[in-house]
Amino acid sequence: MESLAIWFSGKHTGTKSIEAHFNLWRLKKQGYCSKYDNFIDIGFFIEDCEPKEINIYFPVILNKDDIEDLGVKFKNQPQLLDSVFNESLTKVVQEANKCIEVQKDGASIFYVYCLDKEHDIKIEHKFEGTIIKIDLSKRKPLDKKYYFRFRVKSNNMKDISHEYKPSNSFMESAFTKLEIVDFKINEMRNLQLSLIEEIGAQTMCLFHCVKLFLVRQAYYEFAYSDKPIKNSRIVENDIWSNYVGDRYTFERMLVYYWKVGEDKKPDANTKISEGYSSLAKFKYEENNWTTILIFLVVVVLIGTFSGVLGNYCSAKINKRTNLFDATFKTISTGVKR
Repeated sequence: MESLAIWFSGKHTGTKSIEAHFNLWRLKKQGYCSKYDNFIDIGFFIEDCEPKEINIYFPVILNKDDIEDLGVKFKNQPQLLDSVFNESLTKVVQEANKCIEVQKDGASIFYVYCLDKEHDIKIEHKFEGTIIKIDLSKRKPLDKKYYFRFRVKSNNMKDISHEYKPSNSFMESAFTKLEIVDFKINEMRNLQLSLIEEIGAQTMCLFHCVKLFLVRQAYYEFAYSDKPIKNSRIVENDIWSNYVGDRYTFERMLVYYWKVGEDKKPDANTKISEGYSSLAKFKYEENNWTTILIFLVVVVLIGTFSGVLGNYCSAKINKRTNLFDATFKTISTGVKR
């Protein structure tokens, strides 16, 4: 998939940087010989930030039905906070409010904002893709730290990773497949010039911290990355299976984690980047069920043909033997006379 792009609506002064989280999921659907779903979760912190709208460009066509707010899941799954942010946190839910207050050791540290897809999110089809516009103006108070999180899942997202298999794979019952994930944000050389022009007329979103998580089956073998992995771990099935849904085979999953920058409030010494890119390669063994089925059919056909041919030859031999016996018997009777 080509590069994503993230920017703020309007022209704003000063540095506007965020901490962003990206979870790239590749999960196998339940069922025999089922396929995989690729989808992405995006989360970001907004703190002391003036802009009232953030834009995320995807180089594919999306609809509103492809977008799901994930903030509400923190209301329903208390343990999800600890798993996502990797620390012991508690939540305070105000039923009449779209925000969830998150506390650590009794002190408020940020708010999770639950997005209303109908009123807080707009989509616009431009530049051969989709711009998702998220309204940030309803944060109250504005000087607090807010966390937004949503999911994009669509059949058009299959190019989020690319698979390669050997050219002679159709002849093999099992072969090694390669999966390459080339994830990019604000990679200008991969964006249309008109999109770059629109971003330039507004405010580029900068990053002081980017966290990337790739979730894969345990039988995927990690082969390469252009950046060092911070860590990897086994995914907690009970927590994350509820988070992504029960339509997937959620066993023996591993998560690989990359991090660039510091997850703290930026200051004058904080390194700020305009974008992010990461390349990772995995390999795994896959059975070629088509080849196996063809092999079994050929074996059955050969066996059937061999049986028919054997019966035909046996019948021919018996016929010739009977004819020979009859001829021999006739000759023997004539000689006796």
